[in-house]
Amino acid sequence: MQALKDAWAAWKAALGVIWQNLVQVIALNLLWLVTAFPIVTAGPATLAAYWWGARVLRDEREVGYPIYFKAFKRFFLKGLVWFVGWVVVLYLAYLNLQVWGILLPPMGAAVVQMVWYYALLFLAAMQPYLLEALTVDEEPWGQALKQSAWQVVANPTYSHVHLVIPALLVYVASRYATVSAVVLTAMILLFWTVVAEKVPWKYGAPPPTRRNIEDVL
Repeated sequence: MQALKDAWAAWKAALGVIWQNLVQVIALNLLWLVTAFPIVTAGPATLAAYWWGARVLRDEREVGYPIYFKAFKRFFLKGLVWFVGWVVVLYLAYLNLQVWGILLPPMGAAVVQMVWYYALLFLAAMQPYLLEALTVDEEPWGQALKQSAWQVVANPTYSHVHLVIPALLVYVASRYATVSAVVLTAMILLFWTVVAEKVPWKYGAPPPTRRNIEDVL
């Protein structure tokens, strides 16, 4: 129950932040569209946009847009790895679902589908923490993956419930193309910055229950 309360608090905080910074959200989304237009640069653009949004929201001050392009260059290699990683994972998921769906009996194929679908959901739940580790914390890839996976496992309800918001935004954007062009990506990334910042149990920190006891003492 506490995890759901934490998730709801993060939702309210994220929506408030997005509404208060709507002009910057639109500008950030346009920057992302411009830099991600060649497709292969979508990864660097995503990391740069996440870092820019996190810095603006947490420093509570205006950050010039030229810094976005510096971040784009700074996180270019990490962003390419992020993009290629998603391409490989989705390609492997597609191949496995197709091949095993043909070779296995219906029950076996259903099990394989469930495993792959949950693996993709788990990876999606990792993204706020992964982008946070790669950009804000500037961790190397190995540590970033370990840290983000750990935080999903340590905060299962909190992490999985947050998948509802990006899914809802994508659904709305699919119905209204203007939403996708104007604010979709930036809204999801800013939502993720709040999710990563307010996660109840951060990597390397004591469990929440132990922290509460220490605060009382």
